Amino acid sequence: MKLLKSSLLATLILAGCTATPNKDGGTTVKLNIPILSQPAVQQQNPHPTTVQSSTNENVNTVIGKPIAQTNLAGIFSKHPWDGSAASYFPKVALTVTDFSHPDCWVADAVIWWSAAKSENVNNFNVCANKSLGAAINGAAVLHQFMGQSQIFYHTGNLRTMGPKPPQFAINTAEQRPQGFVDFAQQLIAETGWQAGPAEVSMWIVNFNKTGR
Repeated sequence: MKLLKSSLLATLILAGCTATPNKDGGTTVKLNIPILSQPAVQQQNPHPTTVQSSTNENVNTVIGKPIAQTNLAGIFSKHPWDGSAASYFPKVALTVTDFSHPDCWVADAVIWWSAAKSENVNNFNVCANKSLGAAINGAAVLHQFMGQSQIFYHTGNLRTMGPKPPQFAINTAEQRPQGFVDFAQQLIAETGWQAGPAEVSMWIVNFNKTGR
């Protein structure tokens, strides 16, 4: 009988019960039922963090749309020079409007499809590709781009948005902002510019030193 009571007492303890022997030989059993706590409610952050895309963080931090989303994308690849005077077009005149960001510059441009037909492309950005391969591949083409000169039909040192180009694609007397090489190399890559006839087909009018 004592063995049976001991076994029963052990079973009750394991089950979360407390058994207390009484003076009269009986046993008082108390059930210890734990109170289950409610699961913690995750509070909503009233100020959620905006996660920028890792593909090109620079585009998310500057104004304007990427040049790849404009008609400047691959323009010279799509309209290459075929040796005729008619293929001297399109021409592109470009003004840098904001170079305050270290990696992405903002610009306005005019595409000249002919001497009488133009298209404005405003407020686009060009973000530098600083990979070693891009720098190596772009160095030679950048040298050709900066060496463009116009023998006839030009505005001389007066730099305008066209249709007549200036005598030189780059103003050699003007100090260029830091980061110009990266910008120009990416501009050439994005537009597909290639050295062609003895004509200035793309030129930079000026740099807005005050930014926007």
